[in-house]
Amino acid sequence: AQGMSLLMNGANIVTRRAIKALDDGITTPFITAMYSWNMLYNPDESVKGDYNVQAKGSAALMEREQQAQMFFQFLQFVNSNPILAKGAKWDKIAEEGARLLRMNKAGLFATPEEFKQIIDEMAKQPPPVAPQIEVAKIRAEVDKYVADLNAQLEKGRQALDKVLADAKLASDLQMHLSQQGMSLEELKQSFGLARMQEDNANARFNAEMAAKMGLGSGI
Repeated sequence: AQGMSLLMNGANIVTRRAIKALDDGITTPFITAMYSWNMLYNPDESVKGDYNVQAKGSAALMEREQQAQMFFQFLQFVNSNPILAKGAKWDKIAEEGARLLRMNKAGLFATPEEFKQIIDEMAKQPPPVAPQIEVAKIRAEVDKYVADLNAQLEKGRQALDKVLADAKLASDLQMHLSQQGMSLEELKQSFGLARMQEDNANARFNAEMAAKMGLGSGI
């Protein structure tokens, strides 16, 4: 016996006692009296015989509980096997479950035609994505996001290094100018004057060359 069966039987012991009392006190005596009357007064000799009345209300109750438990185990077994699950007639199985649970199956389930339509609509739907494929897709997206983030961080690091290098160069230049007793503005003016002198020299050289070429004195 399974542990759950023991618990269920222990919980229903009062109900089984009541059913047993009903069997012994009412069902058995009443059916026995009807049987005895038919043995004595029924004109149909084919119904007569040597019988004993056995009321099985409590036994039927226990049997129904065991059948219900075995039915749910059977459902799990069928559902765990892909071949059986695909070939099972689930509408018939659902009706059998309703019968074991003593439920009125009228109106609970669709008609066979409606079941066929539901199955056809489910067959048209795309198959579900396997969990492994979904996990791999999510992992790929995460890896791509991390790679993009690392690339952006690297660009930011390079830009920061360039800014720091420019700042160090400016600091070194300022320190050199202070040592030379010259300001940054004076350095700019000095570079501008030197550039102007160089431009004037180039212009004068070009003019002299053009004049020599025009006069025929050669280069």
